[in-house]
Amino acid sequence: DPRRWSTTELVTLEHHIVDRVIDGRHTNTVTVDPRAATETIADHPSLSDEQARMIKAITTGGHRIDAVIGVAGSGKTYALGVANTIWTGYGYRPIGVAYAGKTARGLQAGAGSESQTIDRLLTQLDRPGHPGLAENSIIVVDEAGMVPTRKLAQLLDHCRPDTKIVLVGDHHQLPEIGAGGVLRGIVERIDDLPTLTENRRQHHRPERDALAELRDGDVGTGLDWYIASGRVTPCD
Repeated sequence: DPRRWSTTELVTLEHHIVDRVIDGRHTNTVTVDPRAATETIADHPSLSDEQARMIKAITTGGHRIDAVIGVAGSGKTYALGVANTIWTGYGYRPIGVAYAGKTARGLQAGAGSESQTIDRLLTQLDRPGHPGLAENSIIVVDEAGMVPTRKLAQLLDHCRPDTKIVLVGDHHQLPEIGAGGVLRGIVERIDDLPTLTENRRQHHRPERDALAELRDGDVGTGLDWYIASGRVTPCD
């Protein structure tokens, strides 16, 4: 069935978020000297060209809301760690958030930025008397494709005009637990998003191919490899 069901309220909210992303393009929000970014990137020779372009895009591009698309195992968190080094060197304060606590802990351990669940941050920001986000804040949303639209909208409403938001995820991976679809909408509307396509985690080519097949929706072919290699055991 090709039909999709939603509500007027949710569709309006998704359009509003996507419009905010488009309106925030090239607004000179939270930019650093490109030479400083290049020097820091050079200090990390293991970065791929894709990762280097991603880091430059989110640290020097000047977009208020950035979106980064990366396949599983592409080194998104490592690249964010390098971006974190660049941002903090300029006095900015990156704050990592994720829908799942495990993801937030992984972001903090891998990227070095203070991280927490999006629910915890929203609870703090909604508390009476809370001063709100500091003027030098950068919000990095990991696994953004799993964040429900309404929670992302709440977070954006708490952001100051000079707050930068970086959405990192993959619209082909696990979907939102709540109603969502914003990340896919952003991808469909903006064609020059930083994208990481190289799986750097799995070194065995057949396994990389199987993961790519799963991501692209060819589940049967991907599972065939896992079954043939003894990774999955079918039973009655």
